Amino acid sequence: MVIRWYQQIIFPLAFILFAMASYGQSNLKYRISANTGILLNETNTSYIPDPSIISLDGTYKFDPTYKAGFELEVSVPIQEKFSLGIEFERVTLQGVNQDPIHYNYFKLEKVIKLFNYSQQPLVYTTSLNNLIGNVRYFPFPGNNFEPFVKFFGGVSFVGTNLQFNDPDNRSNIFDPLHSRGTKNSTETKWPAFYFGAGLGFEYHLTNLLALYMDASLSIIDTDIVDGVPNFTYNNAIGENEHYSTSTLTTQISIGLCYSIFTPSGDSGEAPKKRGLFKKRRGKIDKYFPFHEIKKEK
Repeated sequence: MVIRWYQQIIFPLAFILFAMASYGQSNLKYRISANTGILLNETNTSYIPDPSIISLDGTYKFDPTYKAGFELEVSVPIQEKFSLGIEFERVTLQGVNQDPIHYNYFKLEKVIKLFNYSQQPLVYTTSLNNLIGNVRYFPFPGNNFEPFVKFFGGVSFVGTNLQFNDPDNRSNIFDPLHSRGTKNSTETKWPAFYFGAGLGFEYHLTNLLALYMDASLSIIDTDIVDGVPNFTYNNAIGENEHYSTSTLTTQISIGLCYSIFTPSGDSGEAPKKRGLFKKRRGKIDKYFPFHEIKKEK
């Protein structure tokens, strides 16, 4: 049975609910963001092409196209400058190759069954459902503008389709050429270790609401992000074999953070303008930047 992406949301939501219950729902921050990302390259690609097609012209490069995704997160402070978070991401990566060299997928079952296969433009569409934990370091807590460094790790559930780019060529042939973890496949999504780091900032619009943005680099321990498994030619046995590698991706996210902590008498109004790095009014408690406590009169 294929696991759909919306079914996988149940797992991270269970973590979020557990975190809320264990922390008493008194000091949490919620974030919702839109994202987009691209595949940069595969690591350790020391594959050997099949000698029978080594002379074919073409390129390995897929030009990225940008697709929108989303993120949901709940986080808690652990010290003045550190926070921990649990995050669910839905990321869609896509790329187009107008003149592909097909040695990396021509041994796939569906490609083998094609009669008079030709080198047509290809497109891959890959979905990443990421369940991750993260830690953020805020070097300047208590300011309106709060930059941070982010480190994260977890699991990515990877589903992918590799197709001919021209829709007119998809009607009477095996389509897609390769798939896993999608409606076109009987296999489930590929679970892979996922980790990385990034930089970002929060800009406080009010005491409770902040604009959020970050950019990150990540490594996914799978070779199907570009739409197809890797193959390398084994000279000893004269056959192609699966060659596993990891994939480097990059991602940009922008959204809003909301803290559910509301100090007594706090109206939630934005502080007066005093510059990006000026302190906001009120006594800052030890767990800022998640909230502030005003001085009692």
